[in-house]
Amino acid sequence: MGDITVTEAARLVADLVAIDSVNPNLVPGAAGEAEVAAYLAGRCEALGLVVRLQEAAPGRPNVIATRRGGGGGRSLLLNGHTDTVGHGWMEQPLTAHKAGTVGGLSAEIGATVAAGAVICQIKDLVEE
Repeated sequence: MGDITVTEAARLVADLVAIDSVNPNLVPGAAGEAEVAAYLAGRCEALGLVVRLQEAAPGRPNVIATRRGGGGGRSLLLNGHTDTVGHGWMEQPLTAHKAGTVGGLSAEIGATVAAGAVICQIKDLVEE
């Protein structure tokens, strides 16, 4: 199984923020999550996870990434979302940037909260 460093996780969050994934139910004609789902699916596959996409609605697939256990124990489901709200009023909505005194990433649309959670879930799945 692969591993994700903190630096790589920050880059992945920035990559996710840069992908337009506005929910078309909130903004008619918006991009939806297809591109961000394809990106996440590719990253998960590269880390050794078994991946399938489930078309929940046109242009709005779910990414299902699985790591098979070996002990016959219970299963664990991690759930996150990749859609964002409309951002037409923002100056740089798809750009992650350093903010605050800790040097953490933030984005004008607050997408780093959801993107960061999704990346942390993937990180937990692939680490031994």
